[in-house]
This record gives sequence, structure tokens and C-alpha cells, in this order.
Amino acid sequence: AAFDRLYLAPGTTAQAEAIAGLDAEARYAMPAAWGNAREARRLAAQLAALPEAGHVVLRLPAELSHPQVALHRALMLSRHLAATRPAARLTVLDATPTPALAQAFALAKRLQGIAAQVAWITAAEGASVQAVDARTGRIDTAAGRLSADVINFVPPHVAGAIAQTAGLVDASGWCPCDARGRSMLRSEAVVLGDARKGAARTLDGARLSVAAATLAQA
Repeated sequence: AAFDRLYLAPGTTAQAEAIAGLDAEARYAMPAAWGNAREARRLAAQLAALPEAGHVVLRLPAELSHPQVALHRALMLSRHLAATRPAARLTVLDATPTPALAQAFALAKRLQGIAAQVAWITAAEGASVQAVDARTGRIDTAAGRLSADVINFVPPHVAGAIAQTAGLVDASGWCPCDARGRSMLRSEAVVLGDARKGAARTLDGARLSVAAATLAQA
């Protein structure tokens, strides 16, 4: 159908990764629980069954779309272990290129008095994942091999499939837009929310994108 203006909120979708062993079965067994309620329930069930001295691994990709969400996830897992499995431990594989997340986590953990055992491995320390075996809980990294009871495996994300189909995505995987959300590839389209290239991918950022688009048409 013809239109003068299209408002589109494509959201984000997981991006495929060339990691040995990372197939559909592995992604099911190592839920990302990243905006997916079914995966969140599956992760919660795995954490409920964690052995008293179990090992949880949180994997964060190099191209991390939602840093604040990732920080919240690490803190949430830490609080959960401290409250329910004090003998258990958490390892965060943080492949992002700077130590900013690690520093923010260390500060928040100290301020909140979270007593969980946490090892944060940065990209410089070998956090990149090279292979996985979901059946045995094995993760091969540049720093060596880990074995885990629960793996929260967060993949990199790009703009949702509808944005790609609509021709709103550039080589980065995101939708290039001006300050008010108007697509730089199709001027009749306005992109809302996280799919915008360079968006502040927080709840407040999503709200601001809607406000800016509304002002653009005022």
C-alpha cells in the first residue's frame, strides 16, 4: 500500500556467529534470555537447578547492543548466586573492546555489597569464544577452556528482520537515521527504538526516539 510516512519499530534480532558447536541445539541449551520470555523461563529453571557449588557463565559479545542491560544481567546473576548459592561462582566473558563494563560492574557490586564469587574476563584477557559444547557445558576461549553448569550465552544483535526487508539497514546491521529518526536510506520511513544506528539502547532511549519522531511531524 502507498503511504506518505511509515513509522517502524523493528526491534533487534540475534546475529549468527561462526563459532564451532554453536548450532540451534546449543542456543536452546544456552539461552540468551535477551528480550525473550520463553528463554528467560528456561534460564530461570536452569538457575533453580544449579548445584550448590555450581558454575554460571555469562557470555557478552564484542558487539554488544545493550551495555546497560548486560550490566544489569551480570548484577542480577551475582545477586541471585549470593542469595541462593553462596558457594557457586559466576564467570563473565566480556568480549567488548574496552574495560568499561568491567569497571562499572566492579563499582556497582561494591556499592551494593554483593558477596558473590565473580571472575570477569575482558577481551584483553581472552574472553572471545572459539567453540562450545552445550551437552558438556564446555566453552573454549582465547584464555582457555571453561566448564559450566549454566551458560547464559548472549549473541550480538542487529536491527530486526523487517528493517532489513524494508531496505532500512546499512552494512553495520543497523538503521542509519537523522536525529529525529528519519531513515537516511528511505526518507519516507521513521525508525523508532533500538534498531536505529547509534541509538542509546535503553528504555529512556526508546522513549526519546518516539518523542523525537513526534516532534519531527509537529
